[in-house]
Amino acid sequence: MNVYYDIIAVLIEDRAHPSYCAPYHEVTCCCCCEVHFCLLVSLYNCILIVGIIKDTARPSYWVPDHEVTHCCCCEVQFGPRVTLHHCRDCGQGVCKNCSKNKRPVPHRGWDSPVRVCDCCLKQD
Repeated sequence: MNVYYDIIAVLIEDRAHPSYCAPYHEVTCCCCCEVHFCLLVSLYNCILIVGIIKDTARPSYWVPDHEVTHCCCCEVQFGPRVTLHHCRDCGQGVCKNCSKNKRPVPHRGWDSPVRVCDCCLKQD
């Protein structure tokens, strides 16, 4: 069962690097049967569609997901285990650990407390 999680993790990581596409045989050699491969391809396509929708529904000052590889505060690399968030103040990509604080950001239109990165919090 871990093989499938590893393949999904690879497919999700590839989403962050659209210039790289694993050759068909690299993925199929890890699968037990064609049915599982088809399910993984369907999951990957859903991830791509959700990514496109997410990119179009975001504020214009946010750095696009595909341009963000590391947290702007601690430099940890984003991947399946470290998820990407956006600071509502600066719009940079930030990890969960560096964006635990919330505060209003009225100059960006956020009157209620929202996620802000530790870097922006220190600047105030």
